[in-house]
Amino acid sequence: MALNLQFDICVINGCTQLQFSENTGIYSLANLGGWDDPNIPTSNIVSATLLIKGPDNIEYTIDLKAEGFPSIVKGTSYNIPLSDMGNPTTITDGQWYFVYTVVDDNDEVYSTGIYKYFTCNTRCCISNMLANVNTCDSCPQDDSEKEYLKAKTMFDSLENAAECGDNATFTSIKKIIDKLCLNSGCKTCK
Repeated sequence: MALNLQFDICVINGCTQLQFSENTGIYSLANLGGWDDPNIPTSNIVSATLLIKGPDNIEYTIDLKAEGFPSIVKGTSYNIPLSDMGNPTTITDGQWYFVYTVVDDNDEVYSTGIYKYFTCNTRCCISNMLANVNTCDSCPQDDSEKEYLKAKTMFDSLENAAECGDNATFTSIKKIIDKLCLNSGCKTCK
């Protein structure tokens, strides 16, 4: 058998934190890559880190061992504050790469990585555009509904590109949506 690290990352608290979830779980016949006999026990782990690489290619390393990881309890999580990632005001939209690595007391390294796409700032802008759509029947006509529908359609395409892992298309569509948001007057979602 061999340890097979499993984890997930999601954006929480209004795009102000990332949440790391340890999903490896304990060894069983249904989870052959889990912690403990016949695989390595968590007590033998001397280092646990999470490498974070954002859309700007800047890398940050989080010491998960200091936060009590690894854990045999599937779903154990840690909310990573933005102060651990250079203090931005929100999580930047785009493609992120995460690598979870543990090292045991025999210097054996176990590692796995995942790509994630985050879009919460773009979603906020489009929500603001919807809030500004003129719904009054007797009011003068404006382009707010047309611009919202264009942005919403582009957002659906953005999420499809993310789901397919198509970073080039994601980046191209994101630029179009950013322009629509800027033209709508959306400066921030905070």
